[in-house]
This record gives sequence, C-alpha cells and structure tokens, in this order.
Amino acid sequence: MKPVTKFLRRVVTKAMQASATGLSLADKIADMDHALTTAELAKLLSVNRATIFRHAKANRIPHFHVCVRLRFDPRATAKWLRAQ
Repeated sequence: MKPVTKFLRRVVTKAMQASATGLSLADKIADMDHALTTAELAKLLSVNRATIFRHAKANRIPHFHVCVRLRFDPRATAKWLRAQ
C-alpha cells in the first residue's frame, strides 16, 4: 500500500471516530484560534510529526512557513480534511 493511501486512510478513520463523538475533527480544528504547529496537527491526526513534514513537503497538506517553521491554518486544514 502506498504511504499516501495509508496516511489518508488513517486521517479519514480518525475524522470518523471524532464525528461519532459529536463534533467532527474538522470542526474541532476549524474552531481553533491559532495556527497549528506540526506537533499539534500530528497529535490531532494521530500520526508522527515526520509524516506531517513529509506530506507538507509534497504539498498534500495546506501549510505556510513562519521563518523556517511550518504552520497550518486551522480553516484550510479543516477544509482539506473534509475533502479527503
């Protein structure tokens, strides 16, 4: 199985588990009032930070740079998650 497919399956599974508890994972992320760090996004999606870095580098996850650090806009990330 391709790493991208495995990653997306894990993200979608995590989102479905969150939606079973009421508020969807995408809604929780969209409600955040600050740009997410790599560690925060990795924890929310239950993946390793290296996975987030790899997918951001390949432009599979919407992101932006603050100096040399990656950040993730909560609304753009939620929109991306809903599209998966």
